[in-house]
Amino acid sequence: MKADIRLITADLDGTLLDSKKRFTLRTINAIRRAAENGVVFVPATGRSIRLVPRDIIGSDFVWNVITLNGARIIDLLHQEDIAVNVLDNRTALDIMEFMDGLPVIYECCFDDLNQMGAAHKAKIADYTVDEETYQMLLKERAQVPDLKQAVRDWGGPVQKVQFYYPDPSMKPYYLELMKKAFPEISVVSSIVNNVEMTHKKANKGDALLTVCNYLDIDPARAMAFGDDLNDLGMIRAAGIGVAMGNAYEAVKKEADVIAPTCDEEGVARVIEELCL
Repeated sequence: MKADIRLITADLDGTLLDSKKRFTLRTINAIRRAAENGVVFVPATGRSIRLVPRDIIGSDFVWNVITLNGARIIDLLHQEDIAVNVLDNRTALDIMEFMDGLPVIYECCFDDLNQMGAAHKAKIADYTVDEETYQMLLKERAQVPDLKQAVRDWGGPVQKVQFYYPDPSMKPYYLELMKKAFPEISVVSSIVNNVEMTHKKANKGDALLTVCNYLDIDPARAMAFGDDLNDLGMIRAAGIGVAMGNAYEAVKKEADVIAPTCDEEGVARVIEELCL
């Protein structure tokens, strides 16, 4: 079955990238062939632009990118922002002060830089459940003496605040807790033991609609791939929502298509079947 698709968007970790964070040749070739047939490809990630792998952001078929769940959407070709949806400084501080009462470690991102307080970074081994997350936080989070003070000194808007906890079974509890405490913001999760807070419109569903409007593409002709709860919005918004074989069950229930896992190059295989 072939589908009339004009735009493909895909989450990175656990979706476009395999479990070893590789952008495989088969996936690259499938997207490139789709692009040659007029299909626009837009990565959609919770990462900041600084942390999107160079082999993705530098690809000749990537002209637009959704970062930080939609807090910043960028037109790479013209080097300009399509949309910016950020938390004001006081709201970010309120969130962090609330988290001080929880058994978690937290970080935030502003000016596209992920930062973590020294006391929390020293504890990451106790608050991560896999080697990939441990290495990510260790290597990619800039350390500051006091995160809240760094935010105060910055004085400007914050793109994302997120926290980590050692027991993945606590995810539903923490998601509900933060939604009740801060109903005016977006609260999602992207890995087994984190919760992410952004501006209400900084979600991948609204981001997909924004990109479609910017490019004058009907969302019904979009296909979205994802594996975690922060991908649900774009899976719902796209004409064809695709959940990876390794996705959460809640994501699979919302999807139109279930792809093979990220380690089976599921994105490539669905593109080959439906678009090429």
